[in-house]
Amino acid sequence: MQKSTYGRRIEAHWAGSASLAKLSNHSTGYPVTAARIVGAANFGYVETVPPEDAFAVSLELLDFERGEIWLDGKNTPQKSLRRGNTVLYDLRHRIDANLIDQFDFVQFHIPRMHLVSMASEHGLSGNGELEIINGQGFSDAVVKSLGELLAPAFERPGEANQLFVDHCILAICAHLLDKFGNISLVPAGNAGLPKYKLRIAKEMIDANLGGNINISQIARAVDLSPSYFAKQFRASTGLSPHKWLLRRRVDHAKSLMSSSSDPLGAIALACGFADQSHLTRVFKGLVGTTPGDWRRSRW
Repeated sequence: MQKSTYGRRIEAHWAGSASLAKLSNHSTGYPVTAARIVGAANFGYVETVPPEDAFAVSLELLDFERGEIWLDGKNTPQKSLRRGNTVLYDLRHRIDANLIDQFDFVQFHIPRMHLVSMASEHGLSGNGELEIINGQGFSDAVVKSLGELLAPAFERPGEANQLFVDHCILAICAHLLDKFGNISLVPAGNAGLPKYKLRIAKEMIDANLGGNINISQIARAVDLSPSYFAKQFRASTGLSPHKWLLRRRVDHAKSLMSSSSDPLGAIALACGFADQSHLTRVFKGLVGTTPGDWRRSRW
Protein backbone atom coordinates (compact mmCIF):
# COMPACT_ATOMS: atom_id res chain seq x y z
CA MET A 1 0.00 0.00 0.00
CA GLN A 2 1.29 3.43 -0.93
CA LYS A 3 2.00 6.22 1.51
CA SER A 4 -0.18 9.29 1.04
CA THR A 5 0.30 10.39 -2.56
CA TYR A 6 -3.15 11.48 -3.75
CA GLY A 7 -2.93 14.75 -1.80
CA ARG A 8 0.37 15.62 -3.49
CA ARG A 9 -0.76 14.79 -7.02
CA ILE A 10 -4.37 15.90 -6.85
CA GLU A 11 -4.06 18.22 -9.87
CA ALA A 12 -2.80 15.38 -12.05
CA HIS A 13 -5.51 13.07 -10.72
CA TRP A 14 -8.28 15.34 -11.97
CA ALA A 15 -6.37 15.83 -15.23
CA GLY A 16 -7.28 19.49 -15.56
CA SER A 17 -10.87 18.58 -16.44
CA ALA A 18 -12.26 19.93 -13.19
CA SER A 19 -11.69 23.34 -11.66
CA LEU A 20 -9.43 22.86 -8.67
CA ALA A 21 -7.73 25.01 -6.04
CA LYS A 22 -5.56 23.61 -3.27
CA LEU A 23 -4.42 24.67 0.21
CA SER A 24 -2.19 22.70 2.59
CA ASN A 25 -1.23 22.38 6.24
CA HIS A 26 2.19 21.01 7.22
CA SER A 27 1.89 20.98 11.02
CA THR A 28 3.16 17.38 11.10
CA GLY A 29 5.36 15.45 8.71
CA TYR A 30 2.21 14.23 6.98
CA PRO A 31 0.66 17.18 5.10
CA VAL A 32 -3.10 17.57 4.95
CA THR A 33 -4.43 18.95 1.66
CA ALA A 34 -7.71 20.79 1.22
CA ALA A 35 -9.06 21.20 -2.31
CA ARG A 36 -12.20 22.59 -3.89
CA ILE A 37 -13.11 20.47 -6.91
CA VAL A 38 -15.74 21.60 -9.41
CA GLY A 39 -16.87 19.77 -12.54
CA ALA A 40 -19.60 19.93 -15.16
CA ALA A 41 -22.30 17.32 -15.75
CA ASN A 42 -21.27 14.13 -17.57
CA PHE A 43 -17.70 14.40 -16.30
CA GLY A 44 -17.41 10.63 -16.71
CA TYR A 45 -14.96 8.19 -15.21
CA VAL A 46 -12.42 9.53 -12.73
CA GLU A 47 -8.91 8.14 -12.64
CA THR A 48 -8.70 5.28 -10.13
CA VAL A 49 -7.46 6.27 -6.69
CA PRO A 50 -4.92 3.55 -5.79
CA PRO A 51 -5.05 2.37 -2.16
CA GLU A 52 -3.07 4.50 0.27
CA ASP A 53 -2.90 5.00 4.03
CA ALA A 54 -5.20 8.01 4.27
CA PHE A 55 -8.77 9.30 4.49
CA ALA A 56 -10.68 11.76 2.31
CA VAL A 57 -13.42 13.95 3.78
CA SER A 58 -15.73 15.68 1.30
CA LEU A 59 -18.30 18.42 1.94
CA GLU A 60 -20.91 18.49 -0.83
CA LEU A 61 -21.66 22.03 -2.04
CA LEU A 62 -24.27 20.80 -4.56
CA ASP A 63 -26.85 18.03 -4.53
CA PHE A 64 -25.37 15.00 -6.30
CA GLU A 65 -27.77 12.22 -7.30
CA ARG A 66 -26.47 10.59 -10.48
CA GLY A 67 -23.17 8.78 -10.39
CA GLU A 68 -21.56 5.45 -9.63
CA ILE A 69 -18.81 4.40 -7.27
CA TRP A 70 -16.91 1.13 -6.90
CA LEU A 71 -15.07 0.24 -3.70
CA ASP A 72 -12.48 -2.49 -4.26
CA GLY A 73 -14.23 -3.26 -7.55
CA LYS A 74 -17.70 -3.64 -6.00
CA ASN A 75 -20.45 -1.29 -7.19
CA THR A 76 -21.59 0.56 -4.07
CA PRO A 77 -24.78 2.68 -4.17
CA GLN A 78 -24.28 5.99 -2.37
CA LYS A 79 -26.88 7.69 -0.19
CA SER A 80 -27.50 11.23 1.06
CA LEU A 81 -25.12 13.11 -1.23
CA ARG A 82 -27.03 16.30 -0.57
CA ARG A 83 -25.74 19.84 -0.40
CA GLY A 84 -24.19 20.40 3.03
CA ASN A 85 -23.65 16.71 3.75
CA THR A 86 -20.32 15.04 4.44
CA VAL A 87 -18.83 11.92 2.84
CA LEU A 88 -15.88 10.02 4.31
CA TYR A 89 -13.66 7.71 2.27
CA ASP A 90 -11.11 5.22 3.57
CA LEU A 91 -8.47 5.46 0.86
CA ARG A 92 -6.96 2.10 1.79
CA HIS A 93 -9.72 0.73 -0.43
CA ARG A 94 -9.47 1.14 -4.19
CA ILE A 95 -11.99 3.73 -5.42
CA ASP A 96 -13.39 4.09 -8.95
CA ALA A 97 -16.12 6.56 -9.87
CA ASN A 98 -18.31 7.67 -12.77
CA LEU A 99 -19.61 11.22 -12.22
CA ILE A 100 -22.80 12.13 -14.11
CA ASP A 101 -24.28 15.14 -12.27
CA GLN A 102 -22.32 18.37 -11.99
CA PHE A 103 -20.33 18.48 -8.78
CA ASP A 104 -18.76 20.96 -6.40
CA PHE A 105 -17.15 19.83 -3.17
CA VAL A 106 -14.45 20.72 -0.68
CA GLN A 107 -12.27 17.71 0.02
CA PHE A 108 -9.73 17.20 2.79
CA HIS A 109 -7.04 14.59 2.16
CA ILE A 110 -5.79 13.39 5.58
CA PRO A 111 -2.97 10.84 5.99
CA ARG A 112 -3.76 8.41 8.81
CA MET A 113 -0.33 9.13 10.30
CA HIS A 114 -1.26 12.81 10.60
CA LEU A 115 -4.04 11.77 12.98
CA VAL A 116 -1.64 9.50 14.88
CA SER A 117 0.82 12.39 15.19
CA MET A 118 -1.87 14.79 16.44
CA ALA A 119 -2.92 12.34 19.14
CA SER A 120 0.70 11.71 20.15
CA GLU A 121 1.36 15.45 20.49
CA HIS A 122 -1.32 15.50 23.18
CA GLY A 123 0.12 12.51 25.01
CA LEU A 124 -2.64 10.23 23.74
CA SER A 125 -2.27 6.83 22.13
CA GLY A 126 -4.13 6.02 18.97
CA ASN A 127 -3.67 4.35 15.61
CA GLY A 128 -5.47 7.01 13.60
CA GLU A 129 -8.34 4.70 12.74
CA LEU A 130 -11.74 6.25 12.05
CA GLU A 131 -14.94 4.24 12.39
CA ILE A 132 -16.80 5.25 9.24
CA ILE A 133 -19.22 3.94 6.64
CA ASN A 134 -17.11 4.23 3.51
CA GLY A 135 -18.51 6.48 0.79
CA GLN A 136 -21.90 7.28 2.34
CA GLY A 137 -23.26 10.76 2.98
CA PHE A 138 -24.39 12.06 6.37
CA SER A 139 -24.98 15.35 8.13
CA ASP A 140 -22.11 16.76 10.19
CA ALA A 141 -22.49 20.33 11.42
CA VAL A 142 -18.80 20.80 12.24
CA VAL A 143 -17.48 19.69 8.85
CA LYS A 144 -20.21 21.75 7.18
CA SER A 145 -19.37 24.96 9.02
CA LEU A 146 -15.59 24.61 8.61
CA GLY A 147 -15.83 23.54 4.97
CA GLU A 148 -18.14 26.43 4.11
CA LEU A 149 -15.84 28.80 5.98
CA LEU A 150 -12.89 27.62 3.89
CA ALA A 151 -14.69 27.38 0.53
CA PRO A 152 -14.37 31.09 -0.43
CA ALA A 153 -10.61 30.92 0.19
CA PHE A 154 -10.24 28.79 -2.93
CA GLU A 155 -11.77 31.59 -5.01
CA ARG A 156 -9.35 34.17 -3.57
CA PRO A 157 -6.31 32.15 -2.43
CA GLY A 158 -4.23 35.31 -2.09
CA GLU A 159 -6.47 36.38 0.77
CA ALA A 160 -6.28 33.06 2.63
CA ASN A 161 -3.52 33.57 5.17
CA GLN A 162 -1.89 30.42 6.47
CA LEU A 163 -3.15 30.88 10.05
CA PHE A 164 -6.72 30.71 8.74
CA VAL A 165 -6.05 27.60 6.62
CA ASP A 166 -4.25 25.91 9.53
CA HIS A 167 -7.11 26.73 11.90
CA CYS A 168 -9.72 25.10 9.65
CA ILE A 169 -7.65 22.00 8.89
CA LEU A 170 -6.59 21.40 12.50
CA ALA A 171 -10.19 21.79 13.65
CA ILE A 172 -11.42 19.29 11.04
CA CYS A 173 -8.80 16.72 12.09
CA ALA A 174 -9.48 17.17 15.81
CA HIS A 175 -13.21 16.75 15.16
CA LEU A 176 -12.67 13.54 13.17
CA LEU A 177 -10.54 12.07 15.95
CA ASP A 178 -13.14 13.01 18.55
CA LYS A 179 -16.21 11.79 16.64
CA PHE A 180 -14.89 8.82 14.67
CA GLY A 181 -11.66 7.90 16.46
CA ASN A 182 -12.94 8.25 20.04
CA ILE A 183 -9.95 10.43 20.95
CA SER A 184 -10.64 13.89 22.36
CA LEU A 185 -7.93 16.52 21.92
CA VAL A 186 -9.75 19.02 24.13
CA PRO A 187 -7.55 19.65 27.21
CA ALA A 188 -9.00 19.00 30.65
CA GLY A 189 -8.26 22.58 31.68
CA ASN A 190 -8.79 25.68 29.58
CA ALA A 191 -6.71 28.23 31.44
CA GLY A 192 -5.00 29.58 28.35
CA LEU A 193 -1.34 30.17 27.62
CA PRO A 194 1.16 31.24 30.28
CA LYS A 195 1.76 34.99 30.00
CA TYR A 196 5.28 34.65 28.61
CA LYS A 197 4.15 32.24 25.89
CA LEU A 198 1.23 34.49 24.98
CA ARG A 199 3.65 37.42 24.71
CA ILE A 200 5.94 35.43 22.39
CA ALA A 201 3.02 34.42 20.19
CA LYS A 202 1.69 37.98 19.94
CA GLU A 203 5.16 39.35 19.16
CA MET A 204 5.65 36.78 16.38
CA ILE A 205 2.31 37.71 14.83
CA ASP A 206 3.12 41.44 15.05
CA ALA A 207 6.51 40.84 13.43
CA ASN A 208 4.86 39.07 10.50
CA LEU A 209 1.84 41.25 9.74
CA GLY A 210 2.97 41.62 6.14
CA GLY A 211 3.93 37.98 5.72
CA ASN A 212 2.25 34.60 5.94
CA ILE A 213 3.30 33.00 9.22
CA ASN A 214 1.68 29.66 10.08
CA ILE A 215 0.49 28.06 13.29
CA SER A 216 3.31 25.49 13.32
CA GLN A 217 5.98 28.21 13.44
CA ILE A 218 4.36 29.95 16.40
CA ALA A 219 3.62 26.68 18.21
CA ARG A 220 7.26 25.59 17.91
CA ALA A 221 8.40 28.90 19.40
CA VAL A 222 6.32 28.26 22.53
CA ASP A 223 7.03 24.51 22.61
CA LEU A 224 3.45 23.34 22.02
CA SER A 225 1.68 21.26 19.40
CA PRO A 226 -0.16 23.34 16.77
CA SER A 227 -3.63 22.17 17.77
CA TYR A 228 -3.05 22.66 21.52
CA PHE A 229 -1.52 26.10 20.91
CA ALA A 230 -4.53 27.18 18.82
CA LYS A 231 -6.99 26.14 21.55
CA GLN A 232 -5.04 27.80 24.35
CA PHE A 233 -4.48 31.00 22.35
CA ARG A 234 -8.24 31.30 21.90
CA ALA A 235 -8.74 30.65 25.62
CA SER A 236 -6.32 33.49 26.41
CA THR A 237 -7.53 36.08 23.90
CA GLY A 238 -11.07 35.08 22.96
CA LEU A 239 -9.94 34.92 19.33
CA SER A 240 -8.37 32.33 17.06
CA PRO A 241 -4.80 33.15 15.91
CA HIS A 242 -6.22 33.95 12.46
CA LYS A 243 -8.74 36.49 13.80
CA TRP A 244 -6.12 38.00 16.07
CA LEU A 245 -3.86 38.47 13.05
CA LEU A 246 -6.64 40.21 11.09
CA ARG A 247 -7.30 42.60 13.98
CA ARG A 248 -3.61 43.43 14.28
CA ARG A 249 -3.39 44.03 10.52
CA VAL A 250 -6.33 46.43 10.75
CA ASP A 251 -4.68 48.19 13.71
CA HIS A 252 -1.49 48.54 11.67
CA ALA A 253 -3.47 49.91 8.72
CA LYS A 254 -5.05 52.52 11.01
CA SER A 255 -1.60 53.55 12.22
CA LEU A 256 -0.27 53.93 8.67
CA MET A 257 -3.34 55.87 7.53
CA SER A 258 -2.97 58.23 10.49
CA SER A 259 0.76 58.82 10.10
CA SER A 260 1.23 58.90 6.32
CA SER A 261 -0.41 59.92 3.08
CA ASP A 262 0.41 56.61 1.40
CA PRO A 263 -2.31 55.32 -0.94
CA LEU A 264 -4.60 52.63 0.43
CA GLY A 265 -3.28 50.08 -2.05
CA ALA A 266 0.25 50.45 -0.70
CA ILE A 267 -0.99 50.34 2.89
CA ALA A 268 -2.96 47.17 2.14
CA LEU A 269 0.17 45.39 0.87
CA ALA A 270 2.28 46.66 3.79
CA CYS A 271 -0.24 45.17 6.22
CA GLY A 272 -0.37 41.75 4.57
CA PHE A 273 -3.61 42.11 2.61
CA ALA A 274 -3.79 40.81 -0.94
CA ASP A 275 -4.96 44.17 -2.32
CA GLN A 276 -7.01 47.25 -1.44
CA SER A 277 -10.34 45.46 -1.85
CA HIS A 278 -9.20 42.76 0.59
CA LEU A 279 -8.25 45.45 3.12
CA THR A 280 -11.62 47.16 2.61
CA ARG A 281 -13.64 43.98 3.22
CA VAL A 282 -11.79 43.04 6.39
CA PHE A 283 -11.61 46.64 7.69
CA LYS A 284 -15.32 47.26 7.20
CA GLY A 285 -16.17 43.93 8.82
CA LEU A 286 -14.20 44.81 11.96
CA VAL A 287 -14.55 48.61 12.15
CA GLY A 288 -17.92 49.16 10.51
CA THR A 289 -16.71 51.64 7.90
CA THR A 290 -14.33 51.65 4.93
CA PRO A 291 -10.64 52.59 5.29
CA GLY A 292 -11.20 55.66 3.10
CA ASP A 293 -14.09 56.93 5.22
CA TRP A 294 -12.18 56.19 8.43
CA ARG A 295 -9.15 58.12 7.17
CA ARG A 296 -11.22 61.13 6.05
CA SER A 297 -12.93 61.28 9.44
CA ARG A 298 -9.48 61.80 11.03
CA TRP A 299 -8.51 64.72 8.78
